[in-house]
Amino acid sequence: MAISKYENLLAEYPETISKELFCKIAHVRKYTALYYLESRLLPCTDTGKTTHRYAIRMTDVIALLEDRD
Repeated sequence: MAISKYENLLAEYPETISKELFCKIAHVRKYTALYYLESRLLPCTDTGKTTHRYAIRMTDVIALLEDRD
């Protein structure tokens, strides 16, 4: 199995991240990130809070970035 060019993100960021941090990592706007989350293109956990509502696993972020490339 080849090593992904995104593997360094696992060491750099925590295991779960917020939507805001996902926007920064993936270089997308918050509306695009919300589309990914609400359409389940990017699996996440809805915490039900008003801020930092979504908990996203870094492994799912890496998978999305690889698919996007």
